[in-house]
Amino acid sequence: DDEDLAAIDKPLSILERIKAMDITSQADAILEKLDDDVFLLEKLVLMNQITYFFAPPNSGKTLLTTRFLMDAAKKGDVDPTKVIYVNADDNPRGAATKAKVLGESGIMMLVPGNNGFKCDDLYPMLEALIKAKEAQGVVVVIDTLRRFFDSMDNQSVRKFGQVSLEFKNNGGTLLVLGHTNKNRDKMTGKRSFEGTQGTVNDADTVYVMDVATTNYGLDGKKQTVTFDSSVEAGGKVRGDNADTASYSFTKNLGDSYLDLLASVAPVNDGDVKRDRIDSQKAELLEVNAEAIEAIADAIKEKYVQTEALLNFAHKHSQISKPKLKKVLMAHTGDDFVKGDRWKRIKGEKRAINYELLCLW
Repeated sequence: DDEDLAAIDKPLSILERIKAMDITSQADAILEKLDDDVFLLEKLVLMNQITYFFAPPNSGKTLLTTRFLMDAAKKGDVDPTKVIYVNADDNPRGAATKAKVLGESGIMMLVPGNNGFKCDDLYPMLEALIKAKEAQGVVVVIDTLRRFFDSMDNQSVRKFGQVSLEFKNNGGTLLVLGHTNKNRDKMTGKRSFEGTQGTVNDADTVYVMDVATTNYGLDGKKQTVTFDSSVEAGGKVRGDNADTASYSFTKNLGDSYLDLLASVAPVNDGDVKRDRIDSQKAELLEVNAEAIEAIADAIKEKYVQTEALLNFAHKHSQISKPKLKKVLMAHTGDDFVKGDRWKRIKGEKRAINYELLCLW
């Protein structure tokens, strides 16, 4: 009996302490609890993973995430009562509008400053779910990253990584929305996510989103968003997630948020390339606005042949003739919507004249 008591009082060796944390005997039970590879949002977000969406401001990342969540709830891919959308990147009207839409699907929305919730409550909330063993099947969307940790501070990044990893390992799913840097990479031409590589070290999947905008008519535009997980963009996937996927939505003057949600649709690769070209033309219109106006003024004053047109435009705008000539060529055609502003027509004695498009 004394020997038995001595054995009980004997402290555990270091190896025995390590063995006490070993999960091999629990592996079957853990696998049984975890969801199979179930896609939560399209082919982009898997359950029981940490996923990041990085995108430029006002690119539609919140809109697309909202639509994906609504679709997932409708199809039964997720229990909406276990989805928590933490919206810390909206004004009161925007937050209330999105909360109403998600609430109709049974999804919760938390907004800092409302009902006692604060940004500092996020970590304790995740830790409480873990401790109470209630993280299983819970989906938390964090919008946006910068409101909850400093991506340039190693200690802050480490703390977020620790909490999110524990949440995932207890059956939770985390989707984090963040912003991209303003400027594209000079070598690849791709956008990159804000922060350092440490920001996404604990992530399973990272998508960096790019945007192409096409104007049509005077009051509408189509926005095409491409999710890119390529290494060049700073992305990665750990699972059967799509390497890339594209979606579009349309914005018309006077449209409601429900109209925007209803317009979301997948886009094939061919359409993406075409939209990208159209978007580049739209960007050219903005960059070349002053030169376009000078050339248009020249045409209106009946200076319709190349040399006379360029001389007049240069004299009245002080823009160099080589630049004016490039702009003249870039916006020649008969499709106003795609950025053309004038077209070539045959004049007298086989001369080539320029004529403004009728929508000008």
